[in-house]
Amino acid sequence: MTLPTHGVFFLGGALLSLGLARKRLEPLQYRTALDSIPLAVLLSLIGARLAYLSIHPDLWTHPVEWFQFWRGGMVSYGGLGGAWLGLLHGTHRAKLKALPFFDRLTPCLLAGWGVGRLGCFITWFGEEGTPTHLPWAVTIAGTHYHPTLLYLSGSILILSFYCWRYPGQRVGDTAYLGATGFFLLRAFFDMFRAYHPEHLRILSQSVSALLAILCYRKWQRQASAGIQRIEKSSRSGR
Repeated sequence: MTLPTHGVFFLGGALLSLGLARKRLEPLQYRTALDSIPLAVLLSLIGARLAYLSIHPDLWTHPVEWFQFWRGGMVSYGGLGGAWLGLLHGTHRAKLKALPFFDRLTPCLLAGWGVGRLGCFITWFGEEGTPTHLPWAVTIAGTHYHPTLLYLSGSILILSFYCWRYPGQRVGDTAYLGATGFFLLRAFFDMFRAYHPEHLRILSQSVSALLAILCYRKWQRQASAGIQRIEKSSRSGR
């Protein structure tokens, strides 16, 4: 039996996320997170596969291959979206407010994702960086490459630490900071990642930038609404 390196690292990342969540989440929030795992995993697999199929039209006429997850072919954006929907559904079922839940969970998820991406860096296949002559380049078959996934993994782990150590003062601050920062980092480091074909780089960066903008705008609206509530409460108390 052969265990894929990236799979081992993502499993380790998932276990790390659970361990951190147990420390950070309130008891009901943690139970909700655990109860949401089956649906979140299922939806993440479906979302990741659908996103992959959407950019590979050559598979559209081979429906049998649509369900062959074990052969690879996943896109993280779809997986993240599916997992988010599964967790969001869990908060609704448990009658929990979603933003406080994600405020506490975001650093845990980022830490797990950062560790998982280390596995992608080690396996290298399909995740190579662009050629470079920098002293910290990775040398493969005589060619020097950017360790792009190492950049991304390290920056996500730093973002996770910051969100954990310095939680936002307002509800939603930590969740929106984590999401906005994640997508900005992805858009930036995609400049140093090789894509085949090349147009997928532009697509990936465009999607990342758009999601970062949407998260930031939602964050600002949330903050403005909070300020307005405080001002209204202050005026009514006079």
